[in-house]
Amino acid sequence: RAAACGAHDRQLRRTQSIGGFMGIATIFLLAAGASNTLRFEDWSVVVRPEPESRMIALTINDSGGGFGLVCNNSQSCFYMMSSDMKCRNGEEYAVLLNSDAGANSTFVKCDGDLTKDGTYYYIFTEYDMLTKAVADGGKIGIAFPTEDGSFRVSRYSLQGEAAATDYMTRMLKAREKESTSDLRL
Repeated sequence: RAAACGAHDRQLRRTQSIGGFMGIATIFLLAAGASNTLRFEDWSVVVRPEPESRMIALTINDSGGGFGLVCNNSQSCFYMMSSDMKCRNGEEYAVLLNSDAGANSTFVKCDGDLTKDGTYYYIFTEYDMLTKAVADGGKIGIAFPTEDGSFRVSRYSLQGEAAATDYMTRMLKAREKESTSDLRL
C-alpha cells in the first residue's frame, strides 16, 4: 500500500497549488473507459505516459462520482473524490467517513469545478485517516452535511483498492529508479 505517501502528503498540500491538478479531473471522468487503464476488481489504475509520473488509482460509483488515490510520485500522494455537489474553491468542509474500519470525521478541501461541467473535486486533508479507512476493503461512505440538516452520502466500493494502490506504488517506484539510474555524478 502507498504507505510512504503519508509522510509527504502534508508537504504536498502546503507547497503545491491544488488547482494545478486539472489533469486529474479529466482522469476521474475518463478512467472507466480509458485505454491506458488497468482494472483491479472495482478499482482502476490510470497509467500516464512517461515522463509524466502522476498516477491515480480510483473507483467510480453508480452515480458517476470518483474516489481515489492520486500520486505525483511515490512520496507525495493524496486522496480525492469527485461529486456533483457544489463547493467553493479553496474552502474546507467537514465530512463523515464510514467503512469497515469504523467511522470518523475529517475535512475535505474544495478544488472547484475544474472541467466546468458541474463536477466538483475534493481533496481529503487527512491522508493517514483515509488510508486506515480503506484498509479493510468493503465499502466507504462519505457523508456531507447539508444546509437543511440532512446528509448527502456518496458510497464507493473498496474491492480491488489494495491491489490497485500496490500496483501503482510499485510502478511509480520503478519509474523513479529508472530515472535516477541514468544520472551520472
